[in-house]
Amino acid sequence: METTERSWRSERQTAFAAAYATLLLVTAAALWSCAHFGYEPALGIAVLVIGAATLVALRKWPIVMFAGLLFVGNFKTVPAHGISLSDPTMVLFLLCCGAIVLDFLPRLIDGHPEWTLGALLAGQAFRISLFILFIIVLAASFFYTPTEQYGGMKLSRFLAFETLAFFGPILLAKDEKALRPFLLATIVLSLGLLAKQIIGVSHPSQQVLEGNYDVTEIGHGMAFGTSILIVIYSKLINSRLLMGCVLTVLAIGLVTAAARTPALALVLTLITVSLVLRTGSGHLNGKKLLLRFSLIAIIAVMAFLWIQNKPGMRNKLASKENEVESILSGSPLAGGTIAKRMEFYDSAVNAFMQHPLTGLGLGGWSVFYSGQGIPGEGMPKYPHNFLLEVAAEQGLPGLAILITLLASLFYSSLKMAKSPELAFLFPVLTFQVLYNSFTGTVEDRALWFWFGMVVAASRMASNSQPLYSKHWSIKSQPVAQFAGAGTFYDQKSSR
Repeated sequence: METTERSWRSERQTAFAAAYATLLLVTAAALWSCAHFGYEPALGIAVLVIGAATLVALRKWPIVMFAGLLFVGNFKTVPAHGISLSDPTMVLFLLCCGAIVLDFLPRLIDGHPEWTLGALLAGQAFRISLFILFIIVLAASFFYTPTEQYGGMKLSRFLAFETLAFFGPILLAKDEKALRPFLLATIVLSLGLLAKQIIGVSHPSQQVLEGNYDVTEIGHGMAFGTSILIVIYSKLINSRLLMGCVLTVLAIGLVTAAARTPALALVLTLITVSLVLRTGSGHLNGKKLLLRFSLIAIIAVMAFLWIQNKPGMRNKLASKENEVESILSGSPLAGGTIAKRMEFYDSAVNAFMQHPLTGLGLGGWSVFYSGQGIPGEGMPKYPHNFLLEVAAEQGLPGLAILITLLASLFYSSLKMAKSPELAFLFPVLTFQVLYNSFTGTVEDRALWFWFGMVVAASRMASNSQPLYSKHWSIKSQPVAQFAGAGTFYDQKSSR
């Protein structure tokens, strides 16, 4: 035993010595490069620190990179044109791929790893098979698409981004303890997004002042809504004061996004979850939920009163109010977004009725709606409802697979709502589905990420061996409570 302990210590000391030597060598190389090419040494040190921090995060909290992938579009000021390493989205995509690779490398080196690929996918063959079948139907519909260029681009994006978003949490979220860094990163990025939003409202650009820029930020509203649900239904924040402060600022962010769809989806989610989960999870009760909902409502009203007279917001909010009033009176306002969405939905239903078995083909709805061969800039490319989009473009096969997958995910997330550390999944999944049913597309990365997160959590629950963490302050739960979290197929497969 003594020989083994000394050998282990010797190997560890050698590893630390090698790491420090490498660090000194890289630092010296960075400083020499800055001096040789005329850059400030501080810039080289900053790049070195950021690179080292990224490597540490990749190794210690790999799933955090996916939080960046979900939020990167909200912080970008210039949309991407093609594939470029200068695009932040591509950088985060590569970091997410690197996180998975670095997470698997030690297991490949170790002859007897604890987490094998089979263990990570255990009991989830049904849902993963549905996802693969959906990809096959999606790819098959490309062969009869009326727009090969756009259809090919849509297929390549789905295979790259949505597939990575779906399998990322399945491969990296091994237990409940691994969820906490991702949830914290989501809240922190939401607060950063709020700062960006407040600056934009308080100091509007010249385009906003001239009325040439739409201040509506639907994606921002979706991010704030998701974070609000995480704060309410997870055990991430134990302090009531801190939770109240976080909910306050997130509610302000939701209102300043000036988007009705995320707000409506959030309200419907809160109502649905309250009705379905009457008793709530173990750490929530009706009084606490009512207080939190009331706080959000009060802050939302105050934030609305604050922004309604801000430059750029005044006209936008007035037009939205007029449109809602016209819809309620039974005479939709011509040119309004609500009337336009209804027109999109009607077109997608007509496309499905005309081609129920095969659909129009990948990307075909845009051609069907516009009557033009190649979707151009400014032309609607999807009907703003991911279910109708799949029905119109992939027909009954794609729609049946997607609905079956949704039913399985909702079943599992509803079962897991009894677990305090996993209770947030059902509200977040409900919100994501509602949001993408009102304005989303099948290419939404956040939607498929949360699908994958439910699959990962179902594996955690079906293992019946929850890892308790002091960070979560989890109380003992009976094993039988977790055993029913998966579907019958899951339980059968895991035996």
